[in-house]
Amino acid sequence: MGVYIRRNAVGAGAIPTATVTLTLQTAANTTDNFQIHGIEMVFVPQGSFLIGNAGNCQFSNITIDATAENSGLNATAFNNVGGCTNQYFGSVPAAFPVGFNAFYSMKYEISQDQYAAFLNTLTYTQQTVRMAVSPNATIGTYVLGATNRNGLRIQTPGVVSNVPAVVGCDLNGNLVFGENADGQNVACGWLSWQDMIAYLDWAAMRPMTEFEFEKLCRGTEPYFPGTEYAWGTPSLIQATSAALSNAGTPSETSTASGPGLCAYGLNTATSGPLRCGFAAALTTRQQAGAGFYGNMDLSGNLGEQCIGGTNNNSQAASFTTANGNGNLLSTGFADVAGWPFIGGGGTGTCYRGGSYLDATNFLQTGDRAGRTTSTGRIAQAGGRGVRN
Repeated sequence: MGVYIRRNAVGAGAIPTATVTLTLQTAANTTDNFQIHGIEMVFVPQGSFLIGNAGNCQFSNITIDATAENSGLNATAFNNVGGCTNQYFGSVPAAFPVGFNAFYSMKYEISQDQYAAFLNTLTYTQQTVRMAVSPNATIGTYVLGATNRNGLRIQTPGVVSNVPAVVGCDLNGNLVFGENADGQNVACGWLSWQDMIAYLDWAAMRPMTEFEFEKLCRGTEPYFPGTEYAWGTPSLIQATSAALSNAGTPSETSTASGPGLCAYGLNTATSGPLRCGFAAALTTRQQAGAGFYGNMDLSGNLGEQCIGGTNNNSQAASFTTANGNGNLLSTGFADVAGWPFIGGGGTGTCYRGGSYLDATNFLQTGDRAGRTTSTGRIAQAGGRGVRN
């Protein structure tokens, strides 16, 4: 279920190349295939933080502390807030992760290359539910969505019920896979709730809660007076897929720059998410549009699918810190007890932080108006995982 590899001392900047050796224990006289998948993570230390502030349907302005983590929260902390009623399930039980305890979080949203790598480890049967098309579809068939900058396509068709498909990145559509401009680092939209949690189960992570989302954004900072985005200020500069340099490449950047750079507000069939993260060697938190701990794209780009949301979601009330176990059911679904099975209103899931097509209000740290997710695949939905 993975290992953590980190610096041997506190530091900043690029990590130099190093050789890391992992020794795997296997049975004698067996042949196994191994793949290494690296996911960059951010450590979020234990500590109190604030939820709420500006935004539609925002939480009451309360402090999440050790008491909230260990004893739970009363329902009165959430209802009738920001002009909305019953925007959260009742009392939060003590086992529910509200974010006070330390955890790790993916630095970036799930990329198209990461989701392709996941699909390529599945059986044919598992692929049939984690893709929008049959795994034996013809070369070049889109496997999730055919619009909005999603370049995941069938590279090698599968054989029905026997050999899984090979999926590759081909954003430029020339049927040559894995080229420099094929969007491997572009955030992966069109993920249903079940797609996302299957990936997280396989990667030995778990979904994050609404509380943890706000901690990633605000950290230990106080409320900012008025509007506040993930980078802690009201500064906002629009980035869109219509104005890019080196589009689709690992160095893809927006032609816009400045504090509060964020992909939002463009809703066309050709618009879509950008490369995961705006940070460069010398950018500040505001210029990179980063959360308090360095997580990218918490505001804009793709909507963050979280545990939480509207009333009547008893499934969310049973959610705990259980991580994925590295395996899926043979049918292709996540198998972790306590994870809401279906996304959407009233099921225990929500959508936070806005996306490339949303208006500015959905981008705010405290805004919960986009609190429901579709039960199916929608272009602006992505996700990231956390782990205890």
